[in-house]
Amino acid sequence: MTAIVGIFRQEDQVMEGIRQLREAGAESADIRVVVGNRESAPLLGSSSDVNLEELREIQATRRREHGDEWVAGVAPLSAYPAANMAAGNTGPGVIVAADDDGSNDTGAVLAAIGIPDRFCERCADAIDNGHYLLVVDDGREIGAQRILNRAGASEPD
Repeated sequence: MTAIVGIFRQEDQVMEGIRQLREAGAESADIRVVVGNRESAPLLGSSSDVNLEELREIQATRRREHGDEWVAGVAPLSAYPAANMAAGNTGPGVIVAADDDGSNDTGAVLAAIGIPDRFCERCADAIDNGHYLLVVDDGREIGAQRILNRAGASEPD
């Protein structure tokens, strides 16, 4: 997977980025949005076409299910909603991931859900400041970074 990440300040810019990506040939399964909490993204959260991942929910679930212990690569099937593994926000999925130090801070959780390590620090700062991440698997080579920039994204590195 060639992960391309765009950081957006406004929800409508994310929606525009998704629209442009889809027009360029990206599949729904190739696009996901990461937010700090769903309440800060009412448009994205209400769209069945958006694969939305909520960091606060993932963190809370990890604390509830695993406490301070996080077993590498193991999670109960109901552990996390993984919109990128199902169509839209309606289907359940599983994120089976591990972070090396077992921490539950934003950067570690981003790494655990597949954000490339080189982007995690900047993306964690963005999420902690209420911004949105639009993550695209550009395996189809549609020029995702150019599309994200045109929609108003800043690059994470």
